[in-house]
Amino acid sequence: MNPGGKPFLKVNFPRAILHVDGDGFFAGCEVAKNPSLRGKPVVVGKERGMALAMTYEAKARGVKRGMTLTEVRKLCPEAILLDADHESYELFSGRMNSIIERYSPDIERYSVDESFTDITGMRLPLKMSYEEIALSLKATLKQELGMTFSVGVAPTKALAKIASNFKKPDGLTIIPGKDIEAFLKAFPIGDVWGIGRQTSAYMDKLGITTALEFAMKDEYWVAAHFSKPYQELWQELRGVNALVLKTGARKPYVSLMRTRTFTPPKSDCKFLISELSRHVEVVCARAREHGLAGRSVSFFLKTQGFKFFGLTLRLSRTTNIPEEILTLLLTKFDQVFAQDVLYRAAGVTLSDLDSIQAKQLDLFDTTLRIERLEKIYKEVDELNVRFGKTLVHLASSTHLFHEKSATKVSLNDESFARIGIPMIGEIS
Repeated sequence: MNPGGKPFLKVNFPRAILHVDGDGFFAGCEVAKNPSLRGKPVVVGKERGMALAMTYEAKARGVKRGMTLTEVRKLCPEAILLDADHESYELFSGRMNSIIERYSPDIERYSVDESFTDITGMRLPLKMSYEEIALSLKATLKQELGMTFSVGVAPTKALAKIASNFKKPDGLTIIPGKDIEAFLKAFPIGDVWGIGRQTSAYMDKLGITTALEFAMKDEYWVAAHFSKPYQELWQELRGVNALVLKTGARKPYVSLMRTRTFTPPKSDCKFLISELSRHVEVVCARAREHGLAGRSVSFFLKTQGFKFFGLTLRLSRTTNIPEEILTLLLTKFDQVFAQDVLYRAAGVTLSDLDSIQAKQLDLFDTTLRIERLEKIYKEVDELNVRFGKTLVHLASSTHLFHEKSATKVSLNDESFARIGIPMIGEIS
């Protein structure tokens, strides 16, 4: 019995919550895409001039998130610096969650590289213990995605999150109810999920330095000193489910945006058009993935002096086909672009999104043309999922990939003409 008058959880798993956490996820995705990078110090974030993620080989040399690239090079001259490729990371994230769904349908997609899943009651249908489920999931993720994940299993979300972070990389930690007190005894309060520096400093003034010391307080004391989120965290540390899994459908997207900062800055018109073309392809692919189409598109160029120049264009109908958007965008490009100006970033936003089931096509020829394009892009999406996001891309995006690969398949006027689909004219 603790000072609060209530015993800690003694049942091992009234609920079994599993947390999956990608190890250096962005860098892990880059290594999975290019296995020749395995075992090397890889740092992602070149386009932003700072380290966003890194492999454990880079971490071992002292590289940390948020460091400038100058600092990274001083610590690790042999570091391989890469631009972040967020659409690929989203793709890997989707695959990760598809694998998790094989073990339980109850998933909360917490972030691009983290998910919670409730595996309570899955021992019988899967014919495995909770530990065996976790081990099997870890092995499947590693085999199919080519990267490692750390996993935690516990009676609550907060404890599962703590467990997954306890052994990294490629770790597995299980905290049954009967072991909660022993596990939290030496666990720093500042390392608990949801407790930041200011709260940790406040707890230190209250004499709380470990997670167990906080969990041992009685509920009246906790209510007197902390707001509701920390009261819920106190319950979670004691093995009581206070934070439910948010397993419902994701909130509908209001808009889809893709931007990229490039170094050195560019004034090349062909490069900037290629950049915008690629952004249009990405936002349209995301829209198709979520069954959406947009009615408005905005694009911008940002100068080296951090000034933005852009336009918002209204389409005559909702679409998620890149050619339709690019045709209009290119007619307006000269209103934004200026010769001899250095640009450091570009971006595209597709907005006024609606379900593709809600689209309205008026002319018979238009309907047939769009249906053909939709069939083509269904195949394009499947190819890019299987073999890499840039295997098939528009000819207008080729400039970006010229130095990277000469084996890409491009869609251009001639490609569409061969299958009986002319390039689309201006929409509005």
